[in-house]
Amino acid sequence: MQFQIRLGLLLGALFMVGGIGVLFTQVEIEGLSGPPDVAIHELPRDARRNCEAAVFLGEGPGEGGTFPIRTGPGEEYRTRQGLSHGDTFLVFEYRGTWAGIVYGQNREVCGALERREVSAPRQGWVPVQYISYIPN
Repeated sequence: MQFQIRLGLLLGALFMVGGIGVLFTQVEIEGLSGPPDVAIHELPRDARRNCEAAVFLGEGPGEGGTFPIRTGPGEEYRTRQGLSHGDTFLVFEYRGTWAGIVYGQNREVCGALERREVSAPRQGWVPVQYISYIPN
């Protein structure tokens, strides 16, 4: 993932502080703006539709047909990495039409006795419509 950094001057930001002019700049990093990340939770192991194995079957709008993984359940959230056709992952939580997933080699171990926050390093949110579940 590439990021662009833009520096801009805030208009009217030149102030006199003790006889010294202070100029403030605004830093904007593309791809890093948006609402705060949304945590994904695992439900108790007897909960329905929790910690399910799934596969991404489709082609997304990203480079090479990838589908972006978001930091929250919605298009307004930042993009992490992307899923490619055939990538497998675990589905933990649902919010509306979005699913909280864990992907990659460092997968969360399922089996919580009570609701807990998922602490896997590779996690994010994808639209439910792109998920195909793998039968147990």
